[in-house]
Amino acid sequence: MSGDYWHYRWNAQAFAAPGYVVAMVNFHGPPRGGPISPLHPGGVGDRPTTDVEAATDYLLGQGFIDPGRMAITGGSYGGYLVAWLIGQTSRYAAAICHAGVTDLLGQWATDLTHGRRYSFGGLPWEGLENIRRWSPTDHSAGMATPTLGDPRRA
Repeated sequence: MSGDYWHYRWNAQAFAAPGYVVAMVNFHGPPRGGPISPLHPGGVGDRPTTDVEAATDYLLGQGFIDPGRMAITGGSYGGYLVAWLIGQTSRYAAAICHAGVTDLLGQWATDLTHGRRYSFGGLPWEGLENIRRWSPTDHSAGMATPTLGDPRRA
């Protein structure tokens, strides 16, 4: 949740101080400590993508945003969403995927899998289709947005 508060990692005031326009979208998504909202089980990137893109469209419509200089950032689930979005659109000039998951199937190799079957739309051995559907690595062929730490730019 993005609130009107100070935080040492994701601080809207610190990002905006140099003159950047900052939007911290409260998108649909996983509540803290539980599986993704039952409104869209298995659609881990569906409604959050719609929310972020709608906010971006709104800001662009205000007339003070340079569409050629927009960046997208996110951490944890927001990092996943950044990785997902740059596989779906090239509208962002740069991206920061902080602690984001890029391969949903790899999440089954962790010791904490509670709720993943709901978030990802099933268990891997029941069918990989939905897990692959929402996994950023499965949509990376057309990614063109440079990301922080991009090894292609080293």
